[in-house]
Amino acid sequence: MKIDEITFDQYARNDANYAHTILQRLEKGDLVLRDLGYWSAPLFEKIEQAGAYYLSRLRAGVNLYSIDNQSPIDLV
Repeated sequence: MKIDEITFDQYARNDANYAHTILQRLEKGDLVLRDLGYWSAPLFEKIEQAGAYYLSRLRAGVNLYSIDNQSPIDLV
C-alpha cells in the first residue's frame, strides 16, 4: 500500500476544493477515500472511467436505482 498525499487545511477548505486534483495522479485500481460529508456524482464517474474506485458516504436524499429495471433500491 502506498499513500501518495495527506493534506491538512483550515476547516473552511474541504475536499471539494481539491476534488479534481486526484484525477491528475489517479491510476487504474486506485482507491480514493473522500471526506464523509463530500459527494460528487460527476467526479465519481471520472474516477470510474479511470478504472479506479472510491469510498464515500451517500448524501442524504440520494436515491439509488437498479440498472436492470430502474426500480428504487431500498438499502434499509
